[in-house]
Amino acid sequence: MKRLVSSVLAGSLLVLVVTVAVWDTGVRSSPGPLSSVHAVVDELRGVVGCAACHSDRERDLASACIACHEVVGRQLEEAQGVHGTIGGALARDCGNCHVEHVGDHVPLAGDHAFARVGVPDRDAYDHRHVATFDLNGMHDALACVACHENADAESLEHGSVRFLGLTQDCVACHDDAHRGALGANCTECHGQDLPFEFATEFAHDVRFPLEGAHAAVACKDCHGSEGTRASRAPRPAVRTCRECHPNPHDGPRADPDRVRLRETGDCSACHDTNAFSVVRVSAADHGHFSFALEGAHADLGCAACHGRLDASPRWGRSALANGRDCAACHESPHREGFVEAFSVQIGVEAGDACAYCHSESDPDFAVPVGRMRPEWHDASGFSLASPHGAAACADCHSTKDATPEFRKRFPGRSAESCVSCHEDAHGGQFPSSASCLECHDKQRFLPSKFGLEAHARTLFPLRGAHEAVACARCHRESPGNGARQFANTPNTCEQCHADPHEGEFDRHGRPRSRGGRTGCARCHDQSDFRVVSWSAEDHAVWTGYELTGSHAATDCRSCHGEPFRAAPQACASCHEDVHAGQFAEGKRSDCARCHVDTTSFRKHAFDHATHGRFRLDDTHRDLACRACHRPARTKLGRDVVRYKPLGVECKDCHDARGRKR
Repeated sequence: MKRLVSSVLAGSLLVLVVTVAVWDTGVRSSPGPLSSVHAVVDELRGVVGCAACHSDRERDLASACIACHEVVGRQLEEAQGVHGTIGGALARDCGNCHVEHVGDHVPLAGDHAFARVGVPDRDAYDHRHVATFDLNGMHDALACVACHENADAESLEHGSVRFLGLTQDCVACHDDAHRGALGANCTECHGQDLPFEFATEFAHDVRFPLEGAHAAVACKDCHGSEGTRASRAPRPAVRTCRECHPNPHDGPRADPDRVRLRETGDCSACHDTNAFSVVRVSAADHGHFSFALEGAHADLGCAACHGRLDASPRWGRSALANGRDCAACHESPHREGFVEAFSVQIGVEAGDACAYCHSESDPDFAVPVGRMRPEWHDASGFSLASPHGAAACADCHSTKDATPEFRKRFPGRSAESCVSCHEDAHGGQFPSSASCLECHDKQRFLPSKFGLEAHARTLFPLRGAHEAVACARCHRESPGNGARQFANTPNTCEQCHADPHEGEFDRHGRPRSRGGRTGCARCHDQSDFRVVSWSAEDHAVWTGYELTGSHAATDCRSCHGEPFRAAPQACASCHEDVHAGQFAEGKRSDCARCHVDTTSFRKHAFDHATHGRFRLDDTHRDLACRACHRPARTKLGRDVVRYKPLGVECKDCHDARGRKR
């Protein structure tokens, strides 16, 4: 018996030591890897490195951060910058925005950090926290990385910065084209709304006011690009057109596509500064321009193309080599960029592109649909590739109306905008901004491309046994419109599975969550319902019955069976009464009165002085129990150690000579 007790105690101590060692190691180990920007700092490596941020209990974590990030500390002291103006507890809760100990999975200064300070879109940040860094004009459209070269860097070199340390002086980012000759405040002349060459704020010399077309000319076109006002010689008090513009009507530099005139010294006789518009020309002179009046143009009056100014026709732009630019007279019904893309595709100038599909002899602009080749259709942004390659024009462009409004027939659909032509198979479950191609292939609607990785971004990531379940098992057809239900699909266990415990674990007083998990996940995972993750401590919390000793190592099914059922807590409900009811009170035996140690039934706390009728004196105290309590056969033919009733008088055990009976 003593050897048995010693063995059990030694085993218990060994388990206790190993448990404490494992607990101690788990508590003191790092919660996760450092981000790469901190991992390269020698002082932050290893166990010793933890102390750099976490060991000083006299200060908070923010103070440890500021010890290295001095610029942030100054912002907090001076109430400036992002850190100094967000205010409240967030200003010193560094870890709330800059997540550490997850490696580089979450960027230290990523989108989530900006969202914490009220900036949901980092690229649209307007510098609201930085009073001296206002974003105006063209600067407001710049991406962060245009000024902050490390804005999108995955990791930073030690000592480098991501957003701090810049000034808003023009010369800090831009070369001074004037080399200091005009001062340092560039915005006085150039502003921020237009490119640098347009000095919109500069008050031009009153001797030559910038009017008409001159108002849109870049400064360098007249003053050169050397960078100072003195880069060109002073101008005379009165300036004429010929000082800057060649004469297109006379001399060796005359434009061959323009009519030659005898008297060309006074340009203002025909032109003004708004445009180089001809005000007088006869029909006979039209042949000097490379634009024959043929087809529909032959019957037009001059004013139809050139307009009227003071009852005199105006000249248009210079003629092109193989015909006048259609856009000079006709407004293009095509979307912006279509003609340009089409001309690049077929290799001609944009002004010549119209003639490939349209002719002067066409009675209507919409007639030449048949001249559009499939390969030209790419210029519209909608390639006629499979499955659209076999579609006829009329399948997409209605021809029912003989004179349709052009944009209704040619709306400029995108190949990615499936719902423009196809009915929504999902009955409006997804946002209108969602693209069908996020889940479906261009070539076929089924099967979809929506796999496990995409499902992980929903409210119900597929794990364990759910990975092998067919989509249709969960996403079923709606009886209303026949569309499969994807939005608002059930995502909790009890919505799809019957509760085999019949509410046993949801009764009042039972824990509603365990380790942050609720519902069935409190005990089960998605790999196998039969696998249960319960500890002895959990058993005590849920049932009020603490598992100790041998009970802690017993398989659940030994007590609860399969399928699971509630188990009684009385010893006799599970264990045979080896005493055959000798210690029963009424119909129930309270084993725990004597057997308080659940590691071994042979350990007991029976006290003859309080539990029995026979107090052990010095003579009997050293006797083994079996000396008095011997096996006896019951009525059922079973041998049981007899404890009571036994006599307590000497004669009950000894004869007249004192010998054991």
